[in-house]
Amino acid sequence: MKRILLLLFISLSSLSLVGQTILVEKNIYNSTRPIILHSVNKDLKEVYFSSPLSESLKFYKIDEDKVVDDLTIKAKKFKGFVRFNEVYSMVQYENRLDVINSLNRRERFTIIHPSDGYNISGITYDNQEDAFLALSGSDILKMDISPYGIESVDTINAKLKVKGNPSRISSYDGKPFLAVEQGLDLSYVYMLDSTKSTKLRYPINYTARNIAIEFLNEDTLFVSRTLRPGESELVMIYASQITRHPDSLYLDKINKRAQEQIDSIKAEAMVNALEFTDTVTRDVGQGRFTTLLQRTNDAIVAMTTLNQALQANPRSFISKKDSIYFVLGPKHELPNSSKIDSARFFTQAGLLGTSVDLGEDSLIVPDDVVIRLKCLDQRTGEPVSYKVDYYEYETNSVVKSARLQQGEICYFSYIPDFKLGLTITSEGYLPHSIKFDDQKNVVRRKQIEKLVLLQPINESGNNRFALNNIYFDFAKWNLTPVAKRELDLVFENLKDANSVTIEGHTDWIGTNAFNMSLSKKRANAAKNYLVKKGMKKSQIKTVGKGETQPRESNKTDKGRAANRRCEFIIN
Repeated sequence: MKRILLLLFISLSSLSLVGQTILVEKNIYNSTRPIILHSVNKDLKEVYFSSPLSESLKFYKIDEDKVVDDLTIKAKKFKGFVRFNEVYSMVQYENRLDVINSLNRRERFTIIHPSDGYNISGITYDNQEDAFLALSGSDILKMDISPYGIESVDTINAKLKVKGNPSRISSYDGKPFLAVEQGLDLSYVYMLDSTKSTKLRYPINYTARNIAIEFLNEDTLFVSRTLRPGESELVMIYASQITRHPDSLYLDKINKRAQEQIDSIKAEAMVNALEFTDTVTRDVGQGRFTTLLQRTNDAIVAMTTLNQALQANPRSFISKKDSIYFVLGPKHELPNSSKIDSARFFTQAGLLGTSVDLGEDSLIVPDDVVIRLKCLDQRTGEPVSYKVDYYEYETNSVVKSARLQQGEICYFSYIPDFKLGLTITSEGYLPHSIKFDDQKNVVRRKQIEKLVLLQPINESGNNRFALNNIYFDFAKWNLTPVAKRELDLVFENLKDANSVTIEGHTDWIGTNAFNMSLSKKRANAAKNYLVKKGMKKSQIKTVGKGETQPRESNKTDKGRAANRRCEFIIN
């Protein structure tokens, strides 16, 4: 599919982890209200959905990568939609089922009447069975439906053994999938067979509420889900033969955009990575009215305030005018909406906001970059609890520090003129470290999606990781304040280890002998700092690797800077 997928190239037999899955996730549509996914037409390559914010049916044209409104069908009046072909569609209402003709709106057949007593809460078409599967209470019905009525009805799965209230059904190759509501605004997707139901794990269930799932082919599916109140999304997930194992245990993330059809993926380049980055369009609202949270000429204060605001409302942003930074809530058409934002979101987060009229500045766009982070267990794909520390390089100031529970998403923001570091720690896992360099050319109105796979600590030892915010100037070995901060943050992960090996590295400038000595000094600088904090000298071994193991190309300034580093091995 144009502008959607990433190209992959590797033989599965060469993977080091058996059963590993190549996985891509793409955001299709966002809404502040729940998104109801209705169906997918594989021949037309269209995905049909609706949202309470829109009065019309929406459909995603896969080949064109765009969302279109179908103004002929009012979304508020129906519960489900299935398109047979370019002419005929089936619409599910509260107590009846109609077939309609898109070319002749007067041609309409009611195939289930209110008096029939079926009480259908969801319906889907299964390509293998060439039949419709309907959810009726706690039963699954198999229906043979023509444009003129129901030919036959059979109960294929009676009294479903799932905990909760089944709300929606989908199916692929004869295998039903159910969205089940379980109270407290929770909903999960289950896979059914003749003897049991299986609650799916990542990538389907990783958050609080999963509303529906639909399949395009054996490699591609769509999920509508609510991440938290006020933030819902429709996403496309690609993984090799995902219909056979939709609760993938191992994940490989890939690194390039593709220009290919969704159902004809080709293999080109794959990275066995612990970190995956994508970008989506950022939504900060539209209109003249917003909530002013901070007005300051101090960029660090502005970033700190925005990072607090983002966790309350992820559509908040920074706008800079002259030398002043304005921290703002989302834009709205009506003044009362910004007042509601202030009362509902920001006050609860400890922020005081004032509703303001932007006037001629209503078209402003963000001057910051926002990052949306989620963390999973690298082996199981399950969500983990984690701690984040986010700090600015020049002043060594903490911009954000937070503890996130399993499945929680963390938002960060930074002004591109600044360089920031992020350290992620979690009990039982190796630390993960990210450096955000200052950027000259930033596409505004974009949101960075970042997925981090945390490595569980292997009890047998040889746990290797790099700390990307421990860096060294050219030909230097002294630790910067930021490097010391990162060592402070990961100290708990290191202090109880049986042994820690610190490897020092250099770029390729200088003689082999000089670089070998320099790399040893860098490793010793990190060791000495950890010893001062309380570790025993006997716990820590240092090794100088010189220029022998570059992580990036030595032909650029950025690559050489990345190669001047320390790596750690915990045993």
